[in-house]
Amino acid sequence: MVIENLTEHRKLHLRLQMVAGSFFHRREILEVPNTSSFMLSNLMHRLTTVLLVAVFRSGVQYLAPAAMGFALGTDQSPFECNAKGNMWCAGDASTNSKGILHLTPNERNQSDDFYYKTFGMALFSSPIHMLSERGRWMSFSTHFTFKIEPKYQDFPGDGMTFVMLSENRTGSPGAAFGAYGGDGWQIVETMAVEFDTFQNIPFGDLDRNHVGVDLENVRSKVARDAHYVGLVLAGSEAIHAWIDYHAKSQLLKVRISLDYRKPKDSFIEYPIRLSDVFGDEGTVYVGFSGSNGLCTCHNFYSIYDRNFQIYPDDSSIFFLVELIGGILILVVVLLVLLCGRMKKMGYISISTKEFDLKNSSTGQFMVSHEELRFQLPR
Repeated sequence: MVIENLTEHRKLHLRLQMVAGSFFHRREILEVPNTSSFMLSNLMHRLTTVLLVAVFRSGVQYLAPAAMGFALGTDQSPFECNAKGNMWCAGDASTNSKGILHLTPNERNQSDDFYYKTFGMALFSSPIHMLSERGRWMSFSTHFTFKIEPKYQDFPGDGMTFVMLSENRTGSPGAAFGAYGGDGWQIVETMAVEFDTFQNIPFGDLDRNHVGVDLENVRSKVARDAHYVGLVLAGSEAIHAWIDYHAKSQLLKVRISLDYRKPKDSFIEYPIRLSDVFGDEGTVYVGFSGSNGLCTCHNFYSIYDRNFQIYPDDSSIFFLVELIGGILILVVVLLVLLCGRMKKMGYISISTKEFDLKNSSTGQFMVSHEELRFQLPR
């Protein structure tokens, strides 16, 4: 019987299958799913596409916090210590016309008493929320370039810190780095990485050229001599520092170098839970502090650039990968079920015996519409 009510799309589809089947097997029976099966397949394809698009969009939103952060000390965004600037500056902290941040007075020709007990603190003007949407502390990475220049090479000042505080409150000069109290204890919840250039024996300082991690007081939890990587902190050279905190492994890593390229190996590693330091609110102020004491030992501290980024820990990414994997498995199962369903719904059978395949002089196969004959299953 001749099928007259087929759509043009279906007719073309059937023609192609007949030609292919006849070319390889002149007696082959070709099977094409009927209209109901075709509609079901099309519906499954659309649902799968919508589902994967939805998962992709959710994944992008889930990973969006990775872009959170800021960069300062650039031509587009220089350090600014004013009411409308990007830094909250206290004590002797200031910026110059070139956008360089200074933590103590930068006048180089004053008498020694001018520098006695000078200190400064400069924090990013807005507090940073460090909790993810799931209520977990996020990881952070920061890089900055600094220079410590002593007024007298053999008598450097106390040093400077990268500091995180629960509140924007200053500390005392001298061994407190301008971030801790005069007794060396924290005023608010504090985590600091110190670049210490004066040996304060009462606080257990290793020497006058070390890097350390400080928490509730200035007695470092871990410290290491910068000479191990060939650095003199108060050597009047620009030093690059990288500080990374990995929330999943709860590990703080510090790297320092005269080269702008980040070293592969950490200079210091220290296990820490930020929730144990700052609690569960997750809001901190980040920046720098530096100080000089009551002696003829003074430093000039300069920060040239700085960037800071926060991002979810790796477990969030693994969660997303597992979610997508589960969706793909579900899609495969549905497709298998669809194939089984299609086999039970009946097919239109087309026998090559029911039409003649003409071969033109060019070797092409030609089938006219009038020659199509179809046989429906009974």
